Formats: sequence, C-alpha cells, structure tokens
Amino acid sequence: MEKVRNRKKKSLAKRKDEPAEVPESIGANPPEPAEVPESAEAPESIGANPSEPAEALESAEASESIGANPPEPDEAFESIEVPESIGANPLEPAEVPEPAEGLKDLLIGKLILETTEYLEFEQTHLFRGYIGNTFPQYELLHNHQNETQGLRYRYPLIQYKIIQGTAMIVGIGEQAIQVLQNIFPFIKRLVMHGHTLIVQNKNLEIEHGVFGISPEERRYVFITPSILLNSENYQVAKKSDEATQIQILQKCLQSNLLSISKGLGYTVPSRIYAKYDLTLQKVCLKGESMIGFLGNFAVNFYIPDFLGIGKSSSRGYGCCVGIQPAVSLG
Repeated sequence: MEKVRNRKKKSLAKRKDEPAEVPESIGANPPEPAEVPESAEAPESIGANPSEPAEALESAEASESIGANPPEPDEAFESIEVPESIGANPLEPAEVPEPAEGLKDLLIGKLILETTEYLEFEQTHLFRGYIGNTFPQYELLHNHQNETQGLRYRYPLIQYKIIQGTAMIVGIGEQAIQVLQNIFPFIKRLVMHGHTLIVQNKNLEIEHGVFGISPEERRYVFITPSILLNSENYQVAKKSDEATQIQILQKCLQSNLLSISKGLGYTVPSRIYAKYDLTLQKVCLKGESMIGFLGNFAVNFYIPDFLGIGKSSSRGYGCCVGIQPAVSLG
C-alpha cells in the first residue's frame, strides 16, 4: 500500500465509466437483492460503564452468477474530480493536527459513487444490502462471519453513507481499505428495489485522520440523524427535568466515543467532556420508531470526518464532520 501524507488525499483509482448497457441477465427489472439485515444492538448504558454498541447483520446468499463469476472490471479509465459537495465539508472544515503522543492515526478510505439519479438518505440500507449481497466473500462489508459463528459485534469498520444525493462507502483501517480496493473495479451499478442505477463516476481515495483526546474542545455537526438514545433511555429522558435530560445526552455522547475508541483499539487517557445544541428528529429503524439528533456538538476529542456516532452507524446514521472554530465548553 502506498503511503499517503497526513490529510492529503491521494486518489488510488480515478475513472469515469463509459456509458454501459445493463447486461441481459439483469434486464429491465432485475431481481431485487435481499436486504442485509442488521442485528439489534445491545441496550446502551448511560452510566460509567456503557456496553459496546453492536453493529452486525445477517448475510444473505449471493446469486450463483455473482459468486462464481464476478463482473469484469471496467476497461476505460479517465481522471475525474470528486464532486465538491462530497469533497468538502458542508461547513468550514476543522484543522486536523499532526498525530501526537496520546492520539491515534487512522487511515480512512472513501469510495464515492455518482449514479444516474439523486439518492436519498432513506435508501442507505438498500445501498448497503446490495453491496453486501454482491460481495459476500468480504466479511467487513456485511459483518457476518459464517453460518456457524454467526454475527460479529463491533464498531463497523465499513460504513455506508448517502450524502447530498451521492453514495459513499467509508473504510477505516488498512484491512477495510483493501476491501474497497478489491471491489472498486466491479461496481458498475446499484440495484435498489429492483431499480438499476448506473454508476457514472466513481473515485476511491484515502486520507489520514487523527482520533483521540484533544487539549481543547472541538466542534462537530451531525449531517445525518444520530441515534444516541435507545428506547429505554429515551423514555427516562422524556420524564426527566431539563438538567437530567442534559446529563443523559452528555453521558450518551461520552459513552459512544468510549465504545468507538474500544473498537478502534484506542485507550482514552482522560475524561471526555461534551456539550451540544441538537434538535430531535424521528427516525424509523427496521420498523421501529426511534429518536435521532441533528445539529452541533462539542467534545474535547478529535473525530475524523464522516465517521458515524451512535446506533446503526454502518447504515449511515450519526455521520459527523468537524467545523471551525474549536469552542469552549465552560
């Protein structure tokens, strides 16, 4: 793997696909891929020792034609630019420091897919299901080990996003990036609910991100709803006074960062402080009505752009980006 300087993105493969015909085997109305379900997470704890949120799903079998004969890679390679709406943060990006003692350097890959149609956030689970079923040989894509070992519970190292109409797969760490490199040449279309979308432009790039405790508070914004509270905690918060509600949400932010740190092999050396200015938004996750949060929050913690915080981050929930300036939580 080639070296990439910190925060300087390097395109691993840039191309613009030639207009491609949909194979006859797919036809006008290709079979709809089975959605790859995600296992329910263990209840969140809002105390000092939260349980690690589960991110897992069952892998559906891929069709014989996919398993035996993966699609051929595209022949035409052309240089393309990353869309401005994806390449830049919605707000002014936060400065990323050089990794220092006590911080973790994360290698992050972003596979960006522009299709013939504008995608909606609600389609993220379909996007995830299609990729997971098309490439079942890669466990990180669907988080299922095998029929005998069952589901794997961990912070997802591959996360699916739909941001401003464009699909993105985020891979964290060298192993996840290797998977993105392997599948990149074969993604020519996305099939959602039997509807085929041709991938017109695609780009795979990597960057270094700093993760860990910061000497000052950093400000972030959730650009997709973050499910920070489980149903039980939400019911408790609803019946509590404002001061208690603030404490509950602060603890949930802290607990989620601790769980992510554990999943990424980072030991948090000191206490995490949090402050927020969030608005509630109802979300429906696997048929269950839940509460999500959008808006700004501040923590004394470096979080690389596009990482997910909270429940179902592999499905695109809780995607956050850094904004300037760093703020005081005092």
